[in-house]
Amino acid sequence: MRALVTEARKLLGLRPAVGAVAAALLLTLLLAWVNARSVRAAIEGVRNDVDPDPAGLGVSEALLSVAASAALGVLVFWQEYRPMPEDLGGGRQAATSELAVPRRVRRCLAKYVLAALAGGVVTSLAIAESTVVVRRVLGPHAPPMTAVQWQLCGRVVLYATFLSLFGAGVTLVLRNGLIPMVYLVASSTVVSVGFLLALRWSWAWYLLPDALGPAVVHATEQPGMPPIGAAVAAMTGWVCLSCGAGIVLDRRRDV
Repeated sequence: MRALVTEARKLLGLRPAVGAVAAALLLTLLLAWVNARSVRAAIEGVRNDVDPDPAGLGVSEALLSVAASAALGVLVFWQEYRPMPEDLGGGRQAATSELAVPRRVRRCLAKYVLAALAGGVVTSLAIAESTVVVRRVLGPHAPPMTAVQWQLCGRVVLYATFLSLFGAGVTLVLRNGLIPMVYLVASSTVVSVGFLLALRWSWAWYLLPDALGPAVVHATEQPGMPPIGAAVAAMTGWVCLSCGAGIVLDRRRDV
């Protein structure tokens, strides 16, 4: 528990981490408000260029927070490889962490738990705030929360947790967070290379985690998309592979 608290304090002290969370929550809030206003105008007959179906509102906007979750997972380990100021002795943060928590496996497990918690909590907050905003804006037109919608929310949180853990594992393997940061954030916000490949070849659904994301969430059906259970199992495999490889390699390396 002490190692987990220490790692949490280190993560909260990172400006990029705080900025990523703040940006994700703010953008989710604004996007939910704009989309809900457009849908309400369509329902009331004011606009004809917008689909009046409110299904999925509040959850689709919160998908932006998945990028923040991935960024947090990367930053949990990337901070260890940043240079320390010369007045503090120079070197890297990992050397200080080694002195504070000599058992590397314990420290890595604490970081993985933190990555999972951070990813899940941020996305849960984003879903909660976007759902509240959507229901307030839609007013009497807001649909009731069904079991299907609750399950969809849960799958989005699960995917965010998976992606945060995957980012943490890959960063530990590479000892650098630039590549996983760019890849995971871009695939969650701009374009998903894995998803585009999966639309062309069905086997590609299992190739990359960003292709498995839509299958885990399963908000829409796509040709060749694996069932939710298979997608969750495949994503779990990717997470176990990356996190396990990270621990094995970290034990064999110097600080």
